[in-house]
Amino acid sequence: MTPTVPPQVPVTGLVLLIVQVIAIFFILRSTFDLTVKRTFAPFGTYVALILVQLVLTVFVIKPFIVEAFVMPTKSMSPTIEPGDRFVVNKLIRPRRLDLVAYWNDDAEPAIYCKRLIGLPGERLRFEQGGLYVNDQPIALPPVLAGRCSASVSTLPFNRSRYRDGESIRLGEDEYFFIGDNVEASADSRLAGPSRASSVVGVVDFLYWPLSKARLVR
Repeated sequence: MTPTVPPQVPVTGLVLLIVQVIAIFFILRSTFDLTVKRTFAPFGTYVALILVQLVLTVFVIKPFIVEAFVMPTKSMSPTIEPGDRFVVNKLIRPRRLDLVAYWNDDAEPAIYCKRLIGLPGERLRFEQGGLYVNDQPIALPPVLAGRCSASVSTLPFNRSRYRDGESIRLGEDEYFFIGDNVEASADSRLAGPSRASSVVGVVDFLYWPLSKARLVR
């Protein structure tokens, strides 16, 4: 399977933060020629601002607004390569062809990143490399054009639930996802549609590597 994982904060980052806080204390004291006791007033304000920022990040920004992830596999190649880092916006509603992060339904939960191709209540069909929604052909981005298939040809555990030409009906709260690396992506073709409640958010900014940094949505 192909989960995305949040980038881990290294221990060195925490050590650097502590060193920074200590350095700020001594810089304030020496710059303004303060006693240790008087240094704690501006220093306390600085620490309080850091704590407020930390609380907002942990309890508001990350759970409800935006979150960063790193791609570990080639399931979205070449759009997002292994090691690429991107930001997921949790406030916007997914649209067709958006890149979306969502929870899988496996026994071991993980967050996936795939392209959304099917919306609630629709009928999908893969046929001759194209995608049909409610019997109408859909214009696909170049990375998918002419390559859409119900099968996943290069995965050793390929047990696709569908066949080309078969009509796939989505429930009123279901989404259908596919990876841009069509031949090697474990997605809704294998696992089936995902519930709307499993959606984490929409990828709207690729920020690493810097040479590829761009708005995605």
